[in-house]
Amino acid sequence: MPHQINRLLVKHLSTITQFPLTHDSSFSPESPSRLTRGPKLSDPENGNFVISPLANWVDSPTLENFKSISTEGVTGRDNDKVKGILKRHFPSEDAVVKALDESGVNATNDLVSQLLERFSNQWITAFGVFIWAKNQTGYVHTPQLYDLVVDILGKCKKFGIMWKVVNEMNELNGHVSLSTMSIVVRRLASSGMYKDAVDVFRGLEKYRVNKDTVALNMVMHALAKQGGAKDAYSMFLEFKDSITLDSHSFNILIHGYCEARMLDDARKTMEEMEKQGFRPDASSYTCFIKAYCKQKDFRNVEVILNEMREKRVASLM
Repeated sequence: MPHQINRLLVKHLSTITQFPLTHDSSFSPESPSRLTRGPKLSDPENGNFVISPLANWVDSPTLENFKSISTEGVTGRDNDKVKGILKRHFPSEDAVVKALDESGVNATNDLVSQLLERFSNQWITAFGVFIWAKNQTGYVHTPQLYDLVVDILGKCKKFGIMWKVVNEMNELNGHVSLSTMSIVVRRLASSGMYKDAVDVFRGLEKYRVNKDTVALNMVMHALAKQGGAKDAYSMFLEFKDSITLDSHSFNILIHGYCEARMLDDARKTMEEMEKQGFRPDASSYTCFIKAYCKQKDFRNVEVILNEMREKRVASLM
C-alpha cells in the first residue's frame, strides 16, 4: 500500500510548479517568540501533521524542551542522594517535603529541574519536590519551573492543584504567559474537557495574557487535535467578529475536520477561507491528502493533487 501511495504522489507532485506560499501578515514568523521562555511546543517526530508555523510552538510540550532552564550547578553527589531518597514510595507530598528537609541538600533551579523531569509521571513526588524547594530560604522558582509543574499536574489530571499553582503564578507578576495557558488548555483538551479549555480563553485577561489571534489559534488547535473539531468551530464562530483571523485559523479547522473524517465540513471551511480572502496553501491540501490516503481513496487523492497543480500550490511532500 505505501508503494501505491508513493507512486501516485510522485507522479503528480513532480508536475506541480513550485509556487511561493503567501502568509497572512497578521501572523508573523516572530509570533512564537512570545513563548520562548516556556516549552517548545512541537513534536514533528511523532508522525502527526502539524500546521506550520504553528508547528513550532502549539503542539505538545515535552520534557526535553525544559532542559534549557537550568541556571545553577548541582553536584552529582547531591543529585544522587536526592534521587536515592525519592525512590521510596510516599503517601503524600508532605512526606516528600519531610524526607528532603532531612537530607540537608540545598535546592537549586538545576536540581529541581532534573528532579521534576525524572519524576514527571509521579505527581506526588514531583509536587513534593516543588514545595520543598519553594520553602527553602533564598530559593525562587523560575517561571519555567512553574510551567513544568503545571504540565506534570495537568498530565496526571490533578486539575484542582494545577489551578492553584496557576493562580499562585498569577500573583507573581509576569509568571503566567501564553506558554503557561497553552499547557493548561492542552491538558484540559486531552482529557475531553473542551468547555473548560474554551473558558480558559474567555478568561485570559484575568491572567494578563492577550486574547488575540495567536491565543485563539492555540486553543482551537488544542481542541481540534484532541477530537474537538466541532468545539473548535464553535469557538471560531464565537470570536471571529471580535478577533482577527488568519490563514492558520482556517487551516486548524480543516486539519481537525480531516482528522475526524468530516471531509465535507473541511471542504466547506476551505471555501469559507477563500471567501475571506485567504489562499489555501500546501498545509490546507495536505490535510485532505492524508485523510483520503487513510481511507485508501486514491481517486480523491488524485483529484486533490490535480487541484493543487492547477492552482500552482507548492507541495509539502
